[in-house]
Amino acid sequence: MKRMIRAIIVMEEEQILSAIKEMLKQTGFISVAGAFTDGAVALEQARELLPQLAFIAIELPGMDGLALAENLRQQFPDLLVVFITAYSEYAVRAFDLNAVDYLLRPVNPRRFQVMIERIANTDLGQGINAKETLEIECFGGLAVRIGGKPVKWGRAKAEELFCYLLVNQGSGVHKETILENLWPGYDPHRALPILHTSASKLRNIFAPLEGNIRLEYADSRYCLTIAESKCDYFFVEDVLSKCAAADVINYGAVEKACQLLCRGFLKDRGYLWAMEKEEEMRAGLCVILQSHVEKCLAKRNMEGMVQPLKLFLNLVPYDEEGNNLLLEYYARLNNGAGLIEHYRWLVKVLREEYDMEPAISTRKLYQELYEEKYG
Repeated sequence: MKRMIRAIIVMEEEQILSAIKEMLKQTGFISVAGAFTDGAVALEQARELLPQLAFIAIELPGMDGLALAENLRQQFPDLLVVFITAYSEYAVRAFDLNAVDYLLRPVNPRRFQVMIERIANTDLGQGINAKETLEIECFGGLAVRIGGKPVKWGRAKAEELFCYLLVNQGSGVHKETILENLWPGYDPHRALPILHTSASKLRNIFAPLEGNIRLEYADSRYCLTIAESKCDYFFVEDVLSKCAAADVINYGAVEKACQLLCRGFLKDRGYLWAMEKEEEMRAGLCVILQSHVEKCLAKRNMEGMVQPLKLFLNLVPYDEEGNNLLLEYYARLNNGAGLIEHYRWLVKVLREEYDMEPAISTRKLYQELYEEKYG
């Protein structure tokens, strides 16, 4: 299935512009996002249209087509350009600018078809079978695959922008909010073109899955929508949503969510906003687990308390009250092995991951319980 390619046309003669627009419509895989007779206007509008393909007349009033193409390429490095000219001598310079093709006016339909086939055979034009899936792993690092093949971001900010919009999936995020989070301290006027360029890169990357994943820009807001994917972040968010409203939790799902979170959300990426999101998810899981521990205690269901309490402590091993409660539980069962095993685990985790020791009350309690058991 061919994916739709977003194109713009910049042509000083409206009659030719309309004719090319109609010919592109007949291809079935090129959609005209904008048509212009003025190069400066086209350059300005391109920031919102995010074109993947541009048909540009070389002879334009004001800014000529060659200069326009160079300016567009600064914003969209992967942009495919087809020049349209009445003079064949421009062809050499057109290819110097890495144009995918050039057309002489009047446009010959057969030559136009050759150009369309050339576009269809580019990386951008090669459609991917709709059955190929989108896989996203956010915990323990970042891995994104389309049809089993790793995504090549090209730009670090394109990667971060994807992650940020993924976390806000389905919600429009104002460009100023994105700039504040992804380019803190940068001059917004300098950062904005980078944002738009990164968005264009994302559109090109995920174009094979058009219909399944969409990146839209409207009212100064970017919105990423994913219809279907295998994503561990979505799994954790689903667990949080369902368990928060349930009287009985699915311990298997909660345990998996906890294990994922313990691997680190977008680990080693250094995104400040991602660290805040990780703490938000951690807090959400902790609230769910604490609630069920309290319900078990109220019903004197000590055995039922253990699993959610252990999961809770895996998330926040430094929690003093939770550790003391589990140590007392093992002592009440006369389970010396469980008592020792948990305390050793606690000491190891706190020292290696947090550079701290167990709370004074926990150390004191363990010593007392150990002496009661072993003298």
